Amino acid sequence: MKKLLTLLLGIPFVATFSVAVSCGKADPENTYKMLLSDVTNWVTAKNSSASDSYTLANTNANALSGDEYGRLYGDLFLTQSNYSNEYPYVGLHNENFTEWVYTLRNDATWSDYQGNLIRNITVNDFLNTAKYVLNPANTSQVVNLWLTSIKGAEDIYSEASVEGADFEEVWNRNSSNFGLKVNESLNTVTYQLVKPMNYFESLLSYSAFSPIHDDVLLDPSINDNYTKGYYSGPFLPTEYEKESLMLLDKNNNYHFADKVKINRIKAIGIKGFTTSTTRELFESNTLSDFVVSPNDKEGWDKYIGNDMQNPKHTPGMVEYQNNTGGIRTWSYFFNFLNTDYFSNDENTKKRAVEASRALQYKEVRKFISENLDRNKRAKYDSWIYDTDESLSNRLRNTYIPQTFVSAKDSESNSKKFLDMEVEALNKLNIDADESKESIQKVTIDDFKDGVDFTRNKKYGKDNLNNSEQLIKSQSKEALNLKTYLIEKDVTLKSKLSENNNSGKIILNFVDNPELKTTSGAYTTEMIENFNKIENNPLKIEIIYPTTQNEFSARLYRGYSDISFFNWGPDYEDPMTYSATVKLDGDFDFVINQQKLFKFNSASDILKSNNAKQEYEKLKNNEQNKNQYNELVVENENGISELFESRYKYSYELQEADVNLYKNNYERYTKFAELEAKTLYQDYFLLPLMGSAPAKQFQVSYSIPYRTSSYAFGTSAYNYFNIELVDYLLSYDELQAYIDSFYNNLDDIRNDISSHRDPKLWNLSN
Repeated sequence: MKKLLTLLLGIPFVATFSVAVSCGKADPENTYKMLLSDVTNWVTAKNSSASDSYTLANTNANALSGDEYGRLYGDLFLTQSNYSNEYPYVGLHNENFTEWVYTLRNDATWSDYQGNLIRNITVNDFLNTAKYVLNPANTSQVVNLWLTSIKGAEDIYSEASVEGADFEEVWNRNSSNFGLKVNESLNTVTYQLVKPMNYFESLLSYSAFSPIHDDVLLDPSINDNYTKGYYSGPFLPTEYEKESLMLLDKNNNYHFADKVKINRIKAIGIKGFTTSTTRELFESNTLSDFVVSPNDKEGWDKYIGNDMQNPKHTPGMVEYQNNTGGIRTWSYFFNFLNTDYFSNDENTKKRAVEASRALQYKEVRKFISENLDRNKRAKYDSWIYDTDESLSNRLRNTYIPQTFVSAKDSESNSKKFLDMEVEALNKLNIDADESKESIQKVTIDDFKDGVDFTRNKKYGKDNLNNSEQLIKSQSKEALNLKTYLIEKDVTLKSKLSENNNSGKIILNFVDNPELKTTSGAYTTEMIENFNKIENNPLKIEIIYPTTQNEFSARLYRGYSDISFFNWGPDYEDPMTYSATVKLDGDFDFVINQQKLFKFNSASDILKSNNAKQEYEKLKNNEQNKNQYNELVVENENGISELFESRYKYSYELQEADVNLYKNNYERYTKFAELEAKTLYQDYFLLPLMGSAPAKQFQVSYSIPYRTSSYAFGTSAYNYFNIELVDYLLSYDELQAYIDSFYNNLDDIRNDISSHRDPKLWNLSN
């Protein structure tokens, strides 16, 4: 359920729709019908996207998986026999959580896409994953998870990244010190870590650590062709046509095959959407479930009625509540080197140079952050739940969700991450209201979800409600920024001195063409209001590629100066968010710091802990000089302020991750401090909103609360535990299932070992 809601946030909507149909197999009994999410990468060691995970979580088993109550159990690995409140782990760990040992189950297998049994999975298949991920030639998107957790991974990857390096030679030279050991006779896999990680098992629920077949190392085309792949999960991809149809049929060789209640997942591609499309597809028996859209008035009235707090007792409908705003954060990211810079067209390259130089100025990022009215976009998803017409309750002011982690301070007071970041803001003397004469301390109410902190901070909450005063204040700030850029930057001065409207720095925002008439309309209003600010030296131009595939390609290849992405946790620690925006973090394909500053590996330049020294080495490299002279903005000390600030962030993050592990409060406090600086001193990115509204209503031909509720990894994308029914359950029937689930959950909170399925939890051995 949870992952379905995440998917629906990204559904493309346009005016009309048509449904793809299969010309082949008739659907068997117990076919679960859902929307298609196209696959870009079929190799789990390559993939990091949610889009791919909707499929790969069903075709490939993970080392560990999460059950419907949010507990981890052994999937490919066996759950150790002493699982309890006192030892709530699947594997065995040493005293300081730096080594974990797991036993591979002996009935896990590889099958081809047609269901032919290939062979059993072996412990060496886990080594295959390491070889694939750490070979730079494979450009794995999950390599950072390995580099920041597994002993020796950084050495292998760094050496293999040197031009001309032979990966096999590098691997053989370093394998004895590599922290993944296998024992074929005991059938065990041992992980040795770079630091104590009591949350390590949450990583093993992610496909980045799933085994891969030997052939994947030899044949790169397996990543692009599902018919060549090897599968270990509950379903097999028996048919796939991009943007049209995917059939995932039950894998009878799967080690938990007798637990799989559905025989097929049928994922259909939709050509165009309206806000009522999913409801209409459900009502025509094309989908097995749907979430009622607040923007579909007819559907809302039909299924929920006019009182959301007391909805109709509609058959098949379950209300899912969320008090945290969701653990995924949608944000706007700045691109410091648009790929247009490498264009052969002189004007295209010139615009990219201007955009890059402008965004390197903290003052530009600050102006964008404080003058884009985020409410305009967030309202699309929240308006029906909002009590304030001008304010969206979905707004988020943190990148790491405010309730993601908590810890007790030295006085045993429980502190959420929100509390820690507010304290960090106040230590930095961040003013909660710059319109007042004295500095105003930041409070929880200033900063929590559902508050417009960035604009309140700049203009004052009262002034935001005074449109005339706000227009004047924004015009003044815009003029100040323009004057500043003209004084500071010769390249930008030339552009800003041009006559008429052409004298603006153009920032491209590449958006999904199929969202243009729905959430895209809200984005357009937000950007148009920003562009209308008098004296504004910036102009954001929305670019709609012709197709959704073209949109994805341009976005991922760095053609957007401002990009819109969401991030959710891979494991249970703030590092899973913080690491994405370090010098070579997961989002660098969007941010492009590595391309701008032309370094090979962040780990190499961070070793010295000397930003100026490393900057000068890069700048004085003969191959880099022209780009630095044309693009990189330096301050009066002869260094890029952007490089210096992100270098310091990356170094301090690295040190905190390795050294602050004994006390969670100290660890989380440091992460909060680094995020506060990133968001409200450097204005490095702009959070928009959380991923989940306060409540959603799903109507389904299935029994509720059967899919995984585990928050990390890819378990919740797995549909093997879905149980379909052939009619819409009545309110009373649904309530009985819901009551049973929550009664079991109460028992589990007291005894984590209760209500365990014997097969899944290895209790029958």
